[in-house]
Amino acid sequence: MSDLDPRVVLLSLGVVAACAALVWCWMRLRGRPPTHVSILLGLRVLLLSLLLAVVADPAIRRQVAVSRPPLLLVAVDASRSMTELPPDGASRYERALRALEGELAAALESARAERYLLGGDAQAAAELPEEPRGRDETDLQAALSAMLRTPRARRPAACLLISDGADATWRPPARVAAALGAYGVPVFCIGVGSSQPVPDVSLPGLVAPRVVTEGDRFEVRVLARAAGLAGEPVLVRLRSGEAVVAEKELAAGEVERPARFELTAGRPGYQRYVVEAASAASEVTAANNRRSVVVRVEPRQARLLVIEGHPRREYAFLRRLLTRVEDLEAVILLRKQRPAEFWLDAERPRRAGGLSAAGELNRFRAVVVSNIEAAALGGGFVSRLEDYVAEGGALAMLGGEDSFGAGGWDGTALAPAVPVRMEGSMLGDPVAVRLAGEGEMARALRQTGIERWERLPLLDGMNAAAGARPGAEVALEGLSAGTVLGPVLVTGRHGAGRTLALTVADTWRWRQSPGAGDHSRAAWEALWTSIIGWLMAPRADRQVLLELGRDSFESGDLIRAEAHVRDRDFRPITDARVELTVSGPAREQTLLAEPADVEGIYGATFRAADPGDYALAAEAYRGEEMLGEDRRRFEVIAPIGELTHAARPEVLEAIAGETGGRYLPMDRAGEMADLLPLQPTTERRSVTLRPTRTWWYFVLVIAVGGLDWLLRRRWGIG
Repeated sequence: MSDLDPRVVLLSLGVVAACAALVWCWMRLRGRPPTHVSILLGLRVLLLSLLLAVVADPAIRRQVAVSRPPLLLVAVDASRSMTELPPDGASRYERALRALEGELAAALESARAERYLLGGDAQAAAELPEEPRGRDETDLQAALSAMLRTPRARRPAACLLISDGADATWRPPARVAAALGAYGVPVFCIGVGSSQPVPDVSLPGLVAPRVVTEGDRFEVRVLARAAGLAGEPVLVRLRSGEAVVAEKELAAGEVERPARFELTAGRPGYQRYVVEAASAASEVTAANNRRSVVVRVEPRQARLLVIEGHPRREYAFLRRLLTRVEDLEAVILLRKQRPAEFWLDAERPRRAGGLSAAGELNRFRAVVVSNIEAAALGGGFVSRLEDYVAEGGALAMLGGEDSFGAGGWDGTALAPAVPVRMEGSMLGDPVAVRLAGEGEMARALRQTGIERWERLPLLDGMNAAAGARPGAEVALEGLSAGTVLGPVLVTGRHGAGRTLALTVADTWRWRQSPGAGDHSRAAWEALWTSIIGWLMAPRADRQVLLELGRDSFESGDLIRAEAHVRDRDFRPITDARVELTVSGPAREQTLLAEPADVEGIYGATFRAADPGDYALAAEAYRGEEMLGEDRRRFEVIAPIGELTHAARPEVLEAIAGETGGRYLPMDRAGEMADLLPLQPTTERRSVTLRPTRTWWYFVLVIAVGGLDWLLRRRWGIG
């Protein structure tokens, strides 16, 4: 003790007071039996000594051995590849929990365990949940580093990692394990899951030319991947709209299987092709089985198919005009003999044998059916004509005694496409014509500068029609003695295509008749030039087409939307304003698309939000005029991430080797208990004991004082 310690003073005073108290007690006990005096004085000495010890507060120091359990870090991978694979039976995560609760339970009880769930990072958990909240992907290097570098009072003896090793970064095993050894904590790894590929069909590759020319052959190339399904064939379909264009069954064998589809570019415009791989019964997800691509078809030399029923004057004048039109290839099927003997009317005419000589209708930008009855073409060909128009082709029906209702066309599959309501007779009255309406064809005729159409030479009758169909536009109408007989030139739309009806059969009279002159010849030229120009003009199937490339995205993906904007003559529009509206389960978002590097394309990028069904709408404007719109639906799913990842035990082996641990597969998890360094550590500590501050010392003082009091009472000593 220090000289300045006040306890020295108190102790000194206590000793003096104790001596005085003993002398005083001895004097009071004189004359008592010696035995009583000795016992009472002994008790007083003991009590005073105990009290003086309280004042002195002595300290006793000694060395003791202390045993402490080791600190063990228990890390369980909780990513999707652990919680959702395999599709059938217990998941990898469930197997990990069973191992901890079974073979390794006794070993964990002998250690102080800190538990963690691993994903992109490490999350401490008091207990490992049976169904962890989804942690999409694992970055084993980052998660383990975060866990091992956490400050602690003492260094962990080891880390027990249970994982499938399916690291989402796809780094090589050596890179995943790099630098983990610097933390000085051995990582013992238990691998769970099969290293065999997870069954999944996907389409990682889809290549098609961005631009092709009308009529050209081109290829769509597809790469299908059948992971874990090498022994099964894969059916791949190519769609255009709702129609299946082609399909191929890729034989079993290789994991990656290429396919090629050869196509013919049809009419000018945009074509969206969708490639689908049929889902396999055992695959984990079908979200990556579908992709799409847009191909732009540019116009080239136009092809026109003319089917003529009679070698008449109207046909002769029209044929001569067609030969003078630049960049036009006219294929003419002329019927020479009833009912259906056709010849190819070319420089060297030859018997065609039938309508099949024309080939596929989609090779032609327009088809002209001129004064021939429906029965001569056959029901199958007539149905093909209707399909051709509905899918975007152009069709003209020219008048005559075997055309329209007189030719039995009313009631056929093509009848709804013809822009006039047909009747079954011919009108024999002399016919004058006059301009009517404000439609596209009427404007084109006015722009030719021809006036006084009603003063042109009279025509000899027309096909009877009960008027134009709803939505059709009348450009010329027929008159007789001032009375309107019906429409003469009408245009309309059917499906994605366009149709034209000319209900007269002898416009040649404007070129070659007693009343013909310069004015009528110019009118004939203007009429047929406008008709042919209207039929052959390249038209976009739609002015606005929206493309995403896929129909399914994962949450968090960046989605690139592109809107292709063209005018009706297929020219790219560079000064449009394109607004994109994204509608989903939670909210609606509006974006302004920016012009891309390619003229006529406008793009915007946005991020896929929460899982659900979404709609995307594109509206294109030029000034205040709305050019058109298009809509697409797409699906956002939870990230596939590691859902298709096989186990990678080589990653766990690399981590164990880098850190000085060991790796064992799950079927040997019980052996890990003997490998973990879980022996308790013994430490020698210096312990300071202060007996006067204990409860038993207080009881001893009370006991001695109480005994002294009882004896004095019993012996009658005050």
